[in-house]
Amino acid sequence: VEEMINAAKPVLQTVALSKQYDMGKAVVEAVKSVDITVRGGEFVTLMGPSGCGKSTLLYLLGGMVGPTGGEVRIDGEDITKLTDSMRTLVRRDKIGFVFQRFNLFPTLSALDNVKLAQAIQRWRNKSGRGDPHRAQQLLERVGLADKTNNKPYEMSTGEQQRVAIARALVNRPHILLADEPT
Repeated sequence: VEEMINAAKPVLQTVALSKQYDMGKAVVEAVKSVDITVRGGEFVTLMGPSGCGKSTLLYLLGGMVGPTGGEVRIDGEDITKLTDSMRTLVRRDKIGFVFQRFNLFPTLSALDNVKLAQAIQRWRNKSGRGDPHRAQQLLERVGLADKTNNKPYEMSTGEQQRVAIARALVNRPHILLADEPT
């Protein structure tokens, strides 16, 4: 199995990836010349103290912010060269993201929060495809079968996080990026 993973083409790769923020009189290097290669089936963890650039790196990998320098390649395509709308399509089709603050809609139930991501995917693809039971199955899988009708404010932080994980997985992304997943 390890040989198959190593032989697989990279699904995510960075080359000299950097991000600087201009803070008035100072320039902060949040990410400095990072090279990463992740192949299909691999699991990678970023660890470091608060403020060291982990979240910035995840946002760069997901194409949510642009780099100061370097490349981010998803399935061999440098997404830093794409327009905003093209990067949005790459995120929609290939990336699931679990945000640090979850970004759940407070007026929607857990099930509807997950189904919304699925509906957006179908609408953007102009297709009716999609498993109508997948959202429910994922919530069951993350241990929330009895919370599907609860609103986020009726759930613990850990339960909200599991809803966010189910939402990130509902469209079967090639890549899952999770900011502070524990």
